[in-house]
Amino acid sequence: MLTGILSVISAVFGIPILTNGIALIANNAHNIGTYLTVFLGIILIIIAFFMKLIKRLFIYPLFKLLSTVLCFGLVVCLISSTFLFIYGKADTATYKEDYLVVLGCGLQGTEPSETLVKRLEKAVGYANRNTTAKIIVTGGMGQGEDITEAEAMHKYLVDNGISIDRILQEHNSTSTTENFEFSNRLTNGDLQNKSAVFITNDFHIYRANSLAKLQGLSINHLSAQTPWYNVIPSYLRENLALIQMFVFNK
Repeated sequence: MLTGILSVISAVFGIPILTNGIALIANNAHNIGTYLTVFLGIILIIIAFFMKLIKRLFIYPLFKLLSTVLCFGLVVCLISSTFLFIYGKADTATYKEDYLVVLGCGLQGTEPSETLVKRLEKAVGYANRNTTAKIIVTGGMGQGEDITEAEAMHKYLVDNGISIDRILQEHNSTSTTENFEFSNRLTNGDLQNKSAVFITNDFHIYRANSLAKLQGLSINHLSAQTPWYNVIPSYLRENLALIQMFVFNK
């Protein structure tokens, strides 16, 4: 009975997860979240279609232990991801802040990824509503990127009607922690002394907010939607990043 239930559940989740991961890799989305998606899909499909063989190869108590660990891990990941989603949707922006910080994300050459575009669309909407806020675009140049993320974001905002005089560029950060640290330096500490809000995708809000607090920043947040095809890898990657944050405070 347990074997049959596990097989069906594994097939229902495994096939779309693996398909999603392969499609992302085919579109040059090479990151740990994408590879984790493919790995998880493969594991679930192996369980779905080779459950009886797995059961024969392993001593039953070991098989039962492995099944329990897998189920526990999936449940914990699901609960954590649900929390991240709900937390990420609870925006705290007042639209009266002095600064707007747009956190960096990947580029495809010189073009913002769809995930970053969602952040930038939100930033344009915020900037048009709060016309006095200074906007900090933050992010250095990563692998496969031809310009810095800050430069690409600057161009997007200007192309969408935001005055160049309102935009500050932070070109050196390579992590969320550095996004905040270097942005605060760029403003000579104004992120600590004045009101500010940051924009990132829903899955990233909780960790970004926690890392800002570790640097003594009390900063509001505004969430951007995550593209549907990137939801699974983004939340898988974020769960790993949370572990890193809790262990290393970064």
